[in-house]
Amino acid sequence: MEKEILVFDNVSCKFKEFELVMDFSIEKGEFITFFGHSGAGKTTALHLIAGVLKPDSGKILLNGRDVTSLPPWKRNIGVVFQDYSLFPNMNVGKNVGYGVKDKKESSPVSELLDLVGLSGYQKRQIHSLSGGQRQRVALARALATNPDILILDEPLSALDGILRKSLSQEIRRLHRENNLTTIYITHDISEALSFSDKIALFSEGKIVQFDTAQEIYNNPVNLQVAKLTGSLCEIADSNGQTIYFRPENLGIGRRTGMINFKARLADSLFKGSYFEFEWIQEGTEKVFSIPSYCFDQMPLGGEFYLKKYLKFI
Repeated sequence: MEKEILVFDNVSCKFKEFELVMDFSIEKGEFITFFGHSGAGKTTALHLIAGVLKPDSGKILLNGRDVTSLPPWKRNIGVVFQDYSLFPNMNVGKNVGYGVKDKKESSPVSELLDLVGLSGYQKRQIHSLSGGQRQRVALARALATNPDILILDEPLSALDGILRKSLSQEIRRLHRENNLTTIYITHDISEALSFSDKIALFSEGKIVQFDTAQEIYNNPVNLQVAKLTGSLCEIADSNGQTIYFRPENLGIGRRTGMINFKARLADSLFKGSYFEFEWIQEGTEKVFSIPSYCFDQMPLGGEFYLKKYLKFI
């Protein structure tokens, strides 16, 4: 990482009863994911970065330059939208070429299509392309201006499983090979955890945690973040206090100095590639679910211990 490329300096943007507040920075070359439920503020943040919206207060700095009042076309930011936003009356080459600064050059278009795995597609019509191919065209067009920042607004949400995996690998490769500062917006936690250098977790107009994927998963700042970022189980300790833990941190047997409890199998649910077992903690009747891949052998009941549990700030 070289330096801060994007800075939100006490930025605030209000809509009726909703207010988005941001005060953080992104370093050059980072892959940052904006994650959160619908209405948390992710899209508003995108619009502020792209210049579609102007904040009510605060400053936005891009490469050290104040761009708070600059229109979108003066910010050099590439955006790939969920719905592609391609021109249906233009072929692939002309769609990509729309963003090329020197319109007389055809080689950048060919190079960009090569980059996203669409060599030889220049003359193809948009309506003849699959969803994954259209998204690659949109990605090539966004890269045509050699942007300082690439924003990807839920680019995989409309694609099926196989295409999602293929395009996600392509996005990671482009980021890695080009050291391209990337902001990825999603409500899919598996994408957020697997893609990101850091995750900005939005909730009710605020970033409640901004950290690495590992840190957010293993040490969430509060119960809400813990629930949003992975499977969560709960039991009661000997004092009746609720203890939260990730299912992979459950151990079979008894361990001195750790939280121990008894439980019995209540039900099993087929999940396709694995079973999920529902357990009832004896004495409290709390139900928690453990995927079968967390254990080599699944007992019908007995004693268990926690290798680790979550502690909120």
